[in-house]
Amino acid sequence: MRITKSALLSSAAAGWAVGLCLISLFVFSVTEPEPVWGSYWQLKPLLLTPLVAGMGATFAHYLFSKGVGTGLQKVFFLVLAVLTFLFSLWMGIVLGLNGTLWD
Repeated sequence: MRITKSALLSSAAAGWAVGLCLISLFVFSVTEPEPVWGSYWQLKPLLLTPLVAGMGATFAHYLFSKGVGTGLQKVFFLVLAVLTFLFSLWMGIVLGLNGTLWD
């Protein structure tokens, strides 16, 4: 299976959107932020988490496209791709919220 640029970009955009939606739930649920976080504390998680999630989705797409062959190989690469994306999403949330909500 050939990997195209448009497929990678659409995977990155989907990962970016999932990361942005998920981190927005955390960031915009804060009604009274701590004064030590600063005035623009939302920028770090809103920029970093979608970026990391988009990169993880791109790599997951690459892994999933390598799963050609037997049924067992396809299942293995599908599970690996999902775990890769979930790990990158989790790491993006941790890095984005480090020092604020993740303290």
